[in-house]
Formats: sequence, structure tokens, C-alpha cells
Amino acid sequence: MSSIIDETGEIDSVFIKPEYRKKGVGNMLMEASLNWIKTNNVKLIRVAVSVGNEEVFGFYAKYGFKPRLTVLQFGSELP
Repeated sequence: MSSIIDETGEIDSVFIKPEYRKKGVGNMLMEASLNWIKTNNVKLIRVAVSVGNEEVFGFYAKYGFKPRLTVLQFGSELP
């Protein structure tokens, strides 16, 4: 799933069931998402990775993504 808001494209979600990993499915989804985003003249493309899911950094690095920011959060909702 991908989105574009204010000239920023974002890879919102990529999940591949374990039995389909390492078979090119993730690559097909990423390439389709990136092609769609790039055809819409964005200035920035980003992807957020949840804490504990750092093993996907290598996957995203293949597409040129690099860690740029760490966001710290307190709680799950504002009071």
C-alpha cells in the first residue's frame, strides 16, 4: 500500500506471509509502488519501519532507502 500527500510518497505497508518470502513477491510490490509514486512527481519518498522490525532495513536499502530519523513516542494516545 502506498500513498502520496503534499508531494511526499510513502510506502505505507508491505507484508509478505512467511511462506511467500524470498520468492520475489516483495520486489514486485515495491517496484510497482515506487513506479506509481514516481509517476506522480513527488519530491520525497519515505517508508516508516516499526521498532523491532529492523531486519527489513536490508530489503529497503536495495531501493535506496536509508535510516534518516528516529522518532520517540510516549504512550499510544494523547490524554
